[in-house]
Amino acid sequence: MHITTLNLLKHLSILVVEDDEIARMMIAQGIKPYCEAYYEAKDGLEGLEVFKEHRVDIIVTDIHMPGINGFEMMKEILTLK
Repeated sequence: MHITTLNLLKHLSILVVEDDEIARMMIAQGIKPYCEAYYEAKDGLEGLEVFKEHRVDIIVTDIHMPGINGFEMMKEILTLK
């Protein structure tokens, strides 16, 4: 990725919601160093709680997860805005 693009992240907070631990780890390695704040959650319920606490700028989410899926989590988050 071009460094100019990555520099855009330095003023943004990001939440990654992914139930696969290895995928979460790989995403973190790729973008965490460039973000103002980086948060992770292992499922939709945890993602919802992290969002409520931190009100992040960007959410990257898996769709198929235990508990509530990515669509259900985003639907709930949209009611909070």
